[in-house]
Amino acid sequence: MTVGGSKSFWGYRIGNLMNAYWFSGAAASGKEAGISLRHQKVFVIHHGALGDLVLTFPLFKAIKGAGLEIHLLCQGHLGILARSLGLVQKAHALESAHFASLYKDAPNEKVKDALNVCDVMLAIIRSDIWVSDISRFFKKPIHRIPPQPEPTSGTHVSSHLLLSCAKTGLIKSFEYMPRKDPATILDLKTETKKIWIHPGAGSLKKRWPLSRFIETAALLRAKGWDPAFFLGPAEFSLEPILKDTAPAFRIFRTWEVTELTRLLKTAWAFIGNDSGVSHLAAFLGLATVAIFGPTDPVRWRPLGPSVAVVQGISDCSPCFESRFESCPRPLCLDRVTPQQILKALFEIGSNG
Repeated sequence: MTVGGSKSFWGYRIGNLMNAYWFSGAAASGKEAGISLRHQKVFVIHHGALGDLVLTFPLFKAIKGAGLEIHLLCQGHLGILARSLGLVQKAHALESAHFASLYKDAPNEKVKDALNVCDVMLAIIRSDIWVSDISRFFKKPIHRIPPQPEPTSGTHVSSHLLLSCAKTGLIKSFEYMPRKDPATILDLKTETKKIWIHPGAGSLKKRWPLSRFIETAALLRAKGWDPAFFLGPAEFSLEPILKDTAPAFRIFRTWEVTELTRLLKTAWAFIGNDSGVSHLAAFLGLATVAIFGPTDPVRWRPLGPSVAVVQGISDCSPCFESRFESCPRPLCLDRVTPQQILKALFEIGSNG
């Protein structure tokens, strides 16, 4: 779908394909996976950042739905997030001194104890070599899933993870799109007029110009909404610019992902770039507009009950994961307008 010179992606594009795959009986049985389907503990290893982990949440929900208990090894603050959302039973910090020994020749006894209470390992990592090394002391089934499909596959990351895990037999069914779960997801009928605007992203090349975000905020305020800017550590440097050029708008800062989650839930909607915060906002159920430029929304679009992606049209996008060098200033981002963002937001809002 094309809106005003930008591509917009509504809903999800490959859910039917996934359902067809599952009901074709292509997944392995629990016996083939090396475990029974009674209550088991799965030790999951994940090395990714916030957005990567949030796109793993549908997989965690599927594993839980199969009656399995998840013990997660990931970045410490992300483990706290996953536990707070009820997605995992235990979380271990990847950067802790104890678990650093897991990546050496001889893991310490506390690490071995944490592993050995589990019945199977699911390693969402790139390296087969590491799996070979860990099999020397973890003598139970180990399944490795690459964290991402190939860039040319046309497959969403969450779809790839779910389908790959289904082949191991650990899960029997799954949902690609998060539903409005009262335990974890905001009720979109809230009366709040607040709309979060997050102008940051892990890469500068994925950031829509700050001036466009400010213009969007002004348009929202003129329509009676309450836009506010949110800044994480990666974009604290934008605060002086915002205070100077947009003094009328409130600015919130936070270092911690649990505080981020609390803040997100105080708003009705969210506008941001292709970033981990956009993924979390979408998962929590906020009406979310994600602005894409050089990255591919077919692979990376946020998942949630009310999400729109707006991407400027360019002959060379998406290029972020290609062998070609990205533009110094992506034209695809420059071609997205504030009016297109508002149109997308209020269309998904009216459908929510």
